[in-house]
Amino acid sequence: MKNCLEIEHAAELSGELAFLHEVTCDLLNVEAHSRYAEWLDDNGDQSRAAFLRELSTAFVNLGPGTKIPQLYSYDTSWTNMVGLPLAKAIAQHDLYDHSSFIFRSAKPTLKIELENVIQRAMRTGEDTPHENDIFAIGQTKFEGLPDMPANIDWPKNEHGFLRFLAQINLTEIAGTVAAQSMLVREGTLSFFAMPGENEPTGNIAENNCFCLYFAPSLNLVRRSLPPGIAEECESGPAVKLQLTETWDLPGSDTLESEKFQAVHGRVGNYETEEELHEIRLELHQLSNHLFGYPVDCSSHINPAPEGYSNLLTLVDNTATRWLWGGGDGLNISVPFDRILELEKPQPTYGVVG
Repeated sequence: MKNCLEIEHAAELSGELAFLHEVTCDLLNVEAHSRYAEWLDDNGDQSRAAFLRELSTAFVNLGPGTKIPQLYSYDTSWTNMVGLPLAKAIAQHDLYDHSSFIFRSAKPTLKIELENVIQRAMRTGEDTPHENDIFAIGQTKFEGLPDMPANIDWPKNEHGFLRFLAQINLTEIAGTVAAQSMLVREGTLSFFAMPGENEPTGNIAENNCFCLYFAPSLNLVRRSLPPGIAEECESGPAVKLQLTETWDLPGSDTLESEKFQAVHGRVGNYETEEELHEIRLELHQLSNHLFGYPVDCSSHINPAPEGYSNLLTLVDNTATRWLWGGGDGLNISVPFDRILELEKPQPTYGVVG
């Protein structure tokens, strides 16, 4: 049985994540950079320590003519999370006057790339594997069949049974910077929604989007599709994920929300928002992602109400038949500090773009 989740971790050494997380909490915190660099020195990584010190100096003095360290042979996730792509984007887009805003409003995220191992085998003529031969019970995956306790009902609403979208094993992603925002970092989250024409654009918090939490002590089994489930709610073959640690910037909806402005202020004008959108595309192409910010919604509803934070964003994707109707994607927000309350099927907050 293969490990079907590939993560390029930013923190490479044992004990490193705490120092890296402190840096990502405020990329302009020189003292945090200094502590991290000193720790790298003490653990025999003088090369990355020197790079980090040079990068920290560039951050606090960022302006025309500032020398930004060149990319060496370090892992992409690490250079991402110490802020190199943000600094380069600020220089490229001439947003020096907004550098503090960008550094402090950026959120760690996990960019998701998909590999449908079953469809690939069919395309290449290899023996078609069975989902049970690829994915262990409880592993992170998109599509396929969900792993749930036998006594938990398949989520449904007045339209019928919902479609299984994904399950995220929190233990598998616990070593990433983005996951440090969650109080619970073990167990499994499972996501269901009503897709396609049954789902209007806008707030689907009422009963069309479900998130379930299963503690690691529970016995999960691979469930079969329930009798009577509509064809459009049948998941396709299970899909393997590859995660890269990077940053996300707020979209227009978030920038205009009072909650965001109370913390970060206003960004400025429409032209600046457009530049931020371009940087966001450079960071993760507005792809499927974990954590970070939601994609913008044509209905202009704030996708993250009080007490909820964006956890999973799924964009339109013909390979997985994720077509949300509104155009951009589905944002699913959960109460990070109340994850344990999701132990039985109940609606969570979702917005279709």
